[in-house]
This record gives sequence, structure tokens and C-alpha cells, in this order.
Amino acid sequence: MASLAAHPNPTEAEIQRADAQVQPQLRSRRQSSFLERPELALAAGWCALLIYVAMPALLAALICRGGLNLRAAGVAIVRGDGTIASRSRVFRGDLIRGWGPSLATGARIGRDRISGLRRVDRPHQATSA
Repeated sequence: MASLAAHPNPTEAEIQRADAQVQPQLRSRRQSSFLERPELALAAGWCALLIYVAMPALLAALICRGGLNLRAAGVAIVRGDGTIASRSRVFRGDLIRGWGPSLATGARIGRDRISGLRRVDRPHQATSA
């Protein structure tokens, strides 16, 4: 392999030969945009939701028995007999009621996109006989 230092001024023929070798690789590695692949934006959104919203909220629910909002408002979650509910019981309730539907929806959308179950209506192309 020749280096640029050894050949500082390539000829026009060398440039064209290099372009001809590189162009097929560039076309095959063309990056797709979010407009062409909306599932990438959806996956990025769900990852951001999990990392920046869901995880800290669940951690706060575990530490503060119901989350920071209930703690700041002075609200306590109690069992049916009036005693304060355990952290694990409140955490399970928050996990199921608060984040269950959101996470299930995200998992369902992701599964449908990955497995190709989502129906895409495309007009049929007529074939000439």
C-alpha cells in the first residue's frame, strides 16, 4: 500500500481508480436516517424513557415508599388495616400500576417491529407478461 507521503500529488487516473474502488463500499454503508427507519427513533425514545425517567422514578419509589411527590405532599400509603405499607409492597404496586402499561406498550411495539408483524400497506406492482 502506497502512502500519501510517498505520493503527495496523485494523478487524475489514480484519483479515478481510487474513487472506483471506494464508491461501492460507500454505497453499501450508506447511513439511514430516522425518516427512513422510524424504529430507530422509537427505540432511542424508549431507551431514554427507561434511563432518564423510569429507573430514577422506580428507585425513588423504592427509597421513599411511593416516590418523591407523595413524600413531598406528606401522603403515606397504608394497607387495608391502616398500617404503613412496606417498601416492597409499595414498589410492586408502583411498578405494576405506574410503569406496567408503558413498558408493556413499548415491548409490544418493539416486538412487532422486530418480528415484522406490523402490517405495511404497499400497492401491488403489476408485472408485465
